[in-house]
Amino acid sequence: MSINYLLVPSTVRPLPVFYEIQVKPLTYKYIGYFGALTFRRDNVDILIKAFAESVARSRCNYFWSLVDTALKATKNIIISLAEEMNILNKINLLDYMPREEITKYIAGSEILVMVRSKDMESQASFPSKLTEYLAASIPLITV
Repeated sequence: MSINYLLVPSTVRPLPVFYEIQVKPLTYKYIGYFGALTFRRDNVDILIKAFAESVARSRCNYFWSLVDTALKATKNIIISLAEEMNILNKINLLDYMPREEITKYIAGSEILVMVRSKDMESQASFPSKLTEYLAASIPLITV
């Protein structure tokens, strides 16, 4: 029995794209998450809770920046959860922006974070943002 495999490399912008960025887009230190603001696949709710338990309650002066690609209903849930966790003033929900702008925010992050759910779709796929985060050469926290 023969099994055929197709190897598809993860595509990511070349490293110079990140190194060429000289000016950080935000004036404060921030942890970055730049992807789908979903609860099912990317577990943004877990990231919010982890942020609340660690950085927001410590003496570190970090903020958490997320790019807003969510539906209005999801955005409202994120805001409600941040209010419930008493960290709304520490979260910067950025408006949707083009890829070139997102690259600047990735490069300006002090730490990048991501988590994936355990559903079959998430487990069977490889997140392209992971490759991009690694190419940026910024500390990354993931599971």
